[in-house]
Amino acid sequence: MVNSSFKISKNAWFNKEGPESDVVISSCINLKRNIEGIVFPEKMDKKDSDSLFDEVLKAVENMYGFSFYHLNNLKIIERQILAERNYITPGASLGGEQSILIKDNEEILVIFNETDHIKIKSIKSGFNLRKAYNCCNEFDNIFDGKLKFAFSPQFGYLTSELSSSGTGMNASVMLFLPAIKRAGKIDKALAEITRSGLAVKGFATESNSCSSGDFLGDLYIVDNRFSAGRSEEDIIIQLESITDIIMNYEREMRNRVIENDRINIEDEIFRAKGILENCRKISITEAIRHISSLKLGKYYNLIDKNITYSQLNCLLLQIQKSHIKSIQDNSDEDISRAEYIRNNLLRNK
Repeated sequence: MVNSSFKISKNAWFNKEGPESDVVISSCINLKRNIEGIVFPEKMDKKDSDSLFDEVLKAVENMYGFSFYHLNNLKIIERQILAERNYITPGASLGGEQSILIKDNEEILVIFNETDHIKIKSIKSGFNLRKAYNCCNEFDNIFDGKLKFAFSPQFGYLTSELSSSGTGMNASVMLFLPAIKRAGKIDKALAEITRSGLAVKGFATESNSCSSGDFLGDLYIVDNRFSAGRSEEDIIIQLESITDIIMNYEREMRNRVIENDRINIEDEIFRAKGILENCRKISITEAIRHISSLKLGKYYNLIDKNITYSQLNCLLLQIQKSHIKSIQDNSDEDISRAEYIRNNLLRNK
């Protein structure tokens, strides 16, 4: 079951057109679990680590359609690709024996020995929290039948962080909110989200961090801050409700900004299209900004109908530093990125 050769899909969840994909890029569920009688990864010694790995191997040995990797056996660039896809945290495996189980379509993953013994993750394209949860829950039941999880009748599932104990669940959506930003309403919208008890962060690359209200590519990740004391259903209902509100508000603002500022909006979109189709060198920050403009242009039917939301979402992911290095030979990352965008943006014409 342990693979020696690394492979990663070019046709995974991000290449699929999900529900409400003009606003919601992806939905993600994480379930954290720990095995009874073994200390948390931060406190592990070699004996504990070997014991956990033996348990894990027994649990996954007969699973098919998956790849299983020791992170320490992967090249640095391969671990960075996993981090850029948000499958593992940056720097994972540098301080311990960590591994990952990945389904061929990358819609379900299991990360072992990160901050908790087991983290089951499901990612779906578009507004698909329920399907992501069902995938995680199915896998949770499989492991529950093979492993004895640390569970308290009073506190629920025990995790390395008190905030995630109970259900051990984190639910999130990645939203594309260009019109709310252009209308000058983004700070108010983010404040409403945080007042509801949810957290907001931006889409960040290795060389970019995000400040409130100025997130890269107008991309915002909204998730539940705490899971303790709440059921899985409560968490999902709250996130679905907030997402519905923000999604409708974004579409309302899109109609408003095009009515009030059509020339500038069209100019931005057509310039972005021209640059991406013709540039010979482009940084990741500029590329993401222009791809985001094209996503807005797709909503307004201002770009080629053959260019899909899933194609643009795929570009956002695959133009990151390590992805580009893995598929392009050119030593200049910005030149390679420009070539990759030209080839993939024009492929359907």
